[in-house]
Amino acid sequence: MNIKKRASTIFNIAIMLLTLVLIVYFMFRESSIDDLARSLSLLNFWWISAACLAMVVNWGMDGYLIYAFTRNSCPAYRFHHGLRTAMVGQYFNSITPFASGGQPMQIYCMSRQGVNAGVAGATMIQKFIVWQSTLTISSFVFLVCRYRFFHAHVSGFMVLALFGFLVQAVVIAFLFLFALNPKLTTTILRGIIWLGTKLHIVRNPEQTSSFIQSQLELFHRESKAILRQKKLMTSTICATVVQYFSTLVVPFCIYRAFGLQGASLFDMLAANSFVSMIVCFFPLPGAAGASEGSFVMLFKMFFQDASCLMPAVLLWRIITYYSAIAFGAPFARISKKSQLEEPQHSDDAA
Repeated sequence: MNIKKRASTIFNIAIMLLTLVLIVYFMFRESSIDDLARSLSLLNFWWISAACLAMVVNWGMDGYLIYAFTRNSCPAYRFHHGLRTAMVGQYFNSITPFASGGQPMQIYCMSRQGVNAGVAGATMIQKFIVWQSTLTISSFVFLVCRYRFFHAHVSGFMVLALFGFLVQAVVIAFLFLFALNPKLTTTILRGIIWLGTKLHIVRNPEQTSSFIQSQLELFHRESKAILRQKKLMTSTICATVVQYFSTLVVPFCIYRAFGLQGASLFDMLAANSFVSMIVCFFPLPGAAGASEGSFVMLFKMFFQDASCLMPAVLLWRIITYYSAIAFGAPFARISKKSQLEEPQHSDDAA
């Protein structure tokens, strides 16, 4: 176990160093340290604070969504539980390829908090469905409204953005089928268990199948219960919209922090949305290299002063990526398993 932990630590450090090297490369291939220092010294404190606040809002909404979905089945679940789980996800999404480590670690974290695995799985799937739906609809609106404008400036990248949107649409369609069609879900997981048995990964297929089937029944029951609650769905959709756009608005805040004006807020939100669609294909944690390159290609039209572009990339990555690692790391060490304390009622106290 110690060897595995040590290997994981070394891998994470290597990834961090790689992303830093890529950032430095993008920063100084066209600018000097003096140019960087001069540009950063002119920053507007309030706009940078607004960008940082946007990320805090993003994390807060993430925690609220986990809390809201989970509390539907676990009344004892509190916002601080959801926030801790959210930060675990932020950290592991940042250090794993394709952001693949966040949700499994969040489910594990919730199980250590005393939440049933089926409930935790339903929470993560429902949260992801709402998130993916918001992202897909917003991306569609941006593509319809501004595709021609961006295609005229960065044609090759916009083809990737369009392909990214189609992938998102397919993912959300599959997720709805997975969440609402128990037969399909059972068939897929039975196939996975069969394959795992053939590869000698699953040692007791009957016991594993029985356990998964019971958890699936709980998962589908929880999913349907959540979808029937209009008030819960309305609040979580609104929170997801706030979370999504709080991330998209960061480049605009950085743009204004350099004292630049004239660019449309809608266009910059669209550009950041396209960056997200493009970098989802890159396997490195944080889409290192691809994120910086995509940002430069799509945002250079807005930064009239070219000397501000590379410092803007640095600030954007620090605020949206490295901050998630820095503030999520303290939560990454999962504490020992605990039981949720049921809320006290006045009649119980009596």
